[in-house]
Amino acid sequence: MRLAAELLFWASVAAIVYHHALYPPLLRVLARRRTPPPAAAVPADLPHVTLVIPAYQEARFIAQKVRDCAG
Repeated sequence: MRLAAELLFWASVAAIVYHHALYPPLLRVLARRRTPPPAAAVPADLPHVTLVIPAYQEARFIAQKVRDCAG
């Protein structure tokens, strides 16, 4: 029983050390190795989108909902 408790303790310590001390530098190294994302698409290259807003008796609010979704 003591061995199991010790193993659990050291596994917990290792997980905490990894999380706080090793994981952030590892992420930095991996981020540097990654290629930069491609340039943003030109608006002419973007697909057309249809927005469907389900509305029932919402004539007073539909214009504001469309404006909210557009920007």
